[in-house]
Amino acid sequence: MHKFWFVLLVEGLCLAFGAFVDEKSNCTEERRWTKGCSDSYLEGCNYTRTDASLKVVCQRPKCRCIPDGIPREVTSLILTGSSLGVLRARPFRNLTELEELDLRSNNIHNFEDGTFRTLVKLRRLDLSKNFVEEYPLTIFKVLKSLMELRLSKTGNMQRLILPKQLKTFFFAEIRLERIPIQIFENEMSGSRTPNLTELHLEDNKIDSIYSRHLFGLSSLESFFLCRNVIGVIENGAFNFLGKLKYLNLEGNPLVQLEHKSLLSNSIEFMNLAKTHLFLAEQYSSNNPLTINNSMTSLDLSGTHLNTQQLNGFIEFYKALRTLNVNKNRLEILTIETFQNLPSLEELLVANNFLTQISESSLPSKLWTQMKTVDLSGNPFRCDCKLFKFSQWIKENNFSYSTKLLNNMQCVSYLNEKKQSFIVSEAENQLKMMCLVEESEWFLWALTATVVVISFLSTFASAVHRFRWNIRYWLFIHKIKTRRFMQVRDKKHYTYDAFISYSETDSRWVIHQLLPRLESEYHLRLCIHQRDWLAGRDIAENIVLSIEQSRKTVLIVSNAFAVSQWCHFEMTMAQSRVFQDDRDNLVLVMLEEIADCNMSPRLRMLTERQTYVQWDDHALGQQLFWVKLRQALAKPEESVTDAVPPLDVFVA
Repeated sequence: MHKFWFVLLVEGLCLAFGAFVDEKSNCTEERRWTKGCSDSYLEGCNYTRTDASLKVVCQRPKCRCIPDGIPREVTSLILTGSSLGVLRARPFRNLTELEELDLRSNNIHNFEDGTFRTLVKLRRLDLSKNFVEEYPLTIFKVLKSLMELRLSKTGNMQRLILPKQLKTFFFAEIRLERIPIQIFENEMSGSRTPNLTELHLEDNKIDSIYSRHLFGLSSLESFFLCRNVIGVIENGAFNFLGKLKYLNLEGNPLVQLEHKSLLSNSIEFMNLAKTHLFLAEQYSSNNPLTINNSMTSLDLSGTHLNTQQLNGFIEFYKALRTLNVNKNRLEILTIETFQNLPSLEELLVANNFLTQISESSLPSKLWTQMKTVDLSGNPFRCDCKLFKFSQWIKENNFSYSTKLLNNMQCVSYLNEKKQSFIVSEAENQLKMMCLVEESEWFLWALTATVVVISFLSTFASAVHRFRWNIRYWLFIHKIKTRRFMQVRDKKHYTYDAFISYSETDSRWVIHQLLPRLESEYHLRLCIHQRDWLAGRDIAENIVLSIEQSRKTVLIVSNAFAVSQWCHFEMTMAQSRVFQDDRDNLVLVMLEEIADCNMSPRLRMLTERQTYVQWDDHALGQQLFWVKLRQALAKPEESVTDAVPPLDVFVA
C-alpha cells in the first residue's frame, strides 16, 4: 500500500516537472519568435490615415517576422521584400479591422495553423512570389469576406479550398499544364467557386482547353490565359461560360483551332495579340474568326495579319467598336474593308506597311464618328495625296485630328537618301512636292493631248482623202470573207431554202415558186403546209426549219407585213444572219408595201438589203427567176448558164 502511494507520488512529480519543462520550452519558443520583432521594426514603415482607415506600408529586407505592435485599427497592411519563412498567427490576432493584406516577395514557405482565422474583414490577400511548399488545405476557407486572392508564382499547388464568395483569383506563373478543375468544381455539389468572376492563369504551360476544364466557372466574366502554350481549343468550349465578357489569349500559338473554337455568344472583348492565327496554313479556308458574334473589341496586334486576310473575316464583326491591328502587314485601307463596321469608334493601325492614305480610305461616316485613329509608324509617302489628306483632316477638325497628324510620319527619297518627316511639321515641304507633282502632271497631260490631237487630225485627213479607196477595200474584203466562209461551210442542210410566206400568198408559192425551184432547178424547199410535223409547237417548227435550211426566203407582201408569225420568222432569220455571219437571207417582193403596213424592222431590211422584185410582165418574170436562182445557188455550183441572153433585156 505504501509502495503504491510512493509510485503515485513519483509519477505526479514527473508530470509536474514535465509541465514545467514544457512551459519553459514554450516560453523559450515564444522568446525566440519575439526576439528581433520589437515595435522598433515599425519605425521605418509609412502610415497613411484617413477618416475611416489606416494604411501601413513596410519594406524591410532584413525583417524575419511581423512585429506585434501593428495598430489594431489598421485596414491595409503591405509588407514586402522581407524573409518571413513561416507565417505565424500571432501578429494577426488583434487585426480584426484588416481588409487588405499584401505579403508579396517575403520568402514565405509555410504557414502556422489558423494563421488568418481572426481576419474576419479581410477582402484582399496577396501572397504572390513566395516559395510556398504547400498551403494548409483550409487556410483560405475561414476568410468569409475574402473577395480577391493572389497566389501567382508561389509553386504549383492544386489542392486548395477557396472561399465560396471569392470573386477574383490570380494563379499565374506556377507551371500549370492544364486548368486546375479540382479547385473550381466539386463532383458532388457542383461549383466550389460559384461567385468567381475573374480568373488569371497567365504565364503557365496550359496547352489545350476543353469544355470539361471549364465546369465550375459558370459565373466567370473575365478570363486571362495570356502567354501559355495553348494550341487546341475544343469547338464551342467558351459557350459553357455564358457570362464571359472578356477573353485574353495573347501570346498563345493557337495553331490547331477548329472552325468554332472561339465561338461565344457572350464575349465582348477578345485579345488575340501575338498569336499565330494568320501563319497557320489550315486557316486559309477555315478561319476560326469567321463566326457570327457580338464582339465590341478585338485585338489582333502582332499577328502577321495582311489586308486580304482582314477582308476575309471582318464582315462578321458588325458590332465592333475597337479594332487593334497594330504591328501587322497591312498595305492598304479600303472602304470595302470597313463598310461593315458601322459602330467603329477606335481604329489602331500603327506600325504596318501603309504607304498611302486618303479621305476615301474609310467610309465618310467612320471618319466622323471615330474617337481615336492611330496611323503612326507607317511609311507613308511624302506626296501630294498625303498633303491633301492632312489638309482635309485639319479642315474637318475631328477630335483626333491633331494627335493623328502629330504621330504620322512620311518618307521621302531626296538624292537617293531616305528622309522621314512628321506630317504635322512638314506641311510646307509637302505643299512644294504637291506643286511640283501637279506641274509635272500638267506638262505631261498637255504634251499627250497635243500628240493625240495631231495624230487624230492626220488620221481623219487621211481617211477623208482616201475614203472611197477604203470603202472599196472593205467591200472587197467582206465579199472575199463571205465567199471563203461559204466554201468552208461543210454543214449538211436538210433543205436548200425555207420559204416564209403569208397564207394569202400560198397560191403563188404552190403554183409558181415550187414548180420552178424544185422541178426545174432541183432545189429542196421547206414550206410549212407540207413539211412541218403535226403536233409540234409552231415556234419550234420555225426555228428548226431555219436551222435546217441553207437559205431563208421571205416572200414579202402586204399580207406578210401584217402577219405576226411572218414577222417572227423574219426576226429569227435575221438572228441567224448575225449569229453565222453569212449571207443566208433572200428577200422576194411580191408587191409594193403600203406605208401603213411597213414595220420599222421590215423597212430597215428593205432599205439595207437588195431584194428580188416579182413582175407581172413575162420578160420581168424571166429575169426574176434568173436572179432568184443566183441567190439560192449552192457554193459549188456555177450559175453562168443561168444568165439570160441579151434579147431578154430588149424592150
